[in-house]
Amino acid sequence: MILVLKSLRLGLVSLVPNFVPAAMAFGLWGYLVGHLGLSASVVTAMAFGIIVDDTIHFLSKYRKARLEGAAAPEAIRSTFRTVGLALATTTVVLAAGFLVFASSGFEISWVNGLLVSSTILFALLADFLLLRAALLMRGMPPRAALLMRGMPPRAPLFMREVPPRAPHRRCFCSDPAWPC
Repeated sequence: MILVLKSLRLGLVSLVPNFVPAAMAFGLWGYLVGHLGLSASVVTAMAFGIIVDDTIHFLSKYRKARLEGAAAPEAIRSTFRTVGLALATTTVVLAAGFLVFASSGFEISWVNGLLVSSTILFALLADFLLLRAALLMRGMPPRAALLMRGMPPRAPLFMREVPPRAPHRRCFCSDPAWPC
């Protein structure tokens, strides 16, 4: 994700909505059924490959909006306007397609279908809720966007000048010889 998005920060932010849905689906499955079999390892790989696609679409549009100078909330709104319906449509179609496996008589197939479809639906919720919150918390414009607007990037905290502290103005002693 870091290489695809060309951003370390966005790559790290994208990990949350990609790994949380699998954990949520496994948690729900463990709660309802009580055990995870061999198909769980296959589900993780399959679902992760499908889930990453939605996150890449969302974050690439978000990054493009940020590089064009939009603030984080406006970039998220424009991203939802451009790719939100497409993400929801593809997610519903994929989940419905994997739910067909639930009608199978072969246990591994129906377990696989239910787990993948629930993971994909959880991923849509994670993209729409968790990713949005993570991007709003991140909030800082990328350096490229600042440079495109002609603004110098901010220096890291350890390199910024610390303003001098104001002298302490309170003096509780009445002796003028004692400096406060």
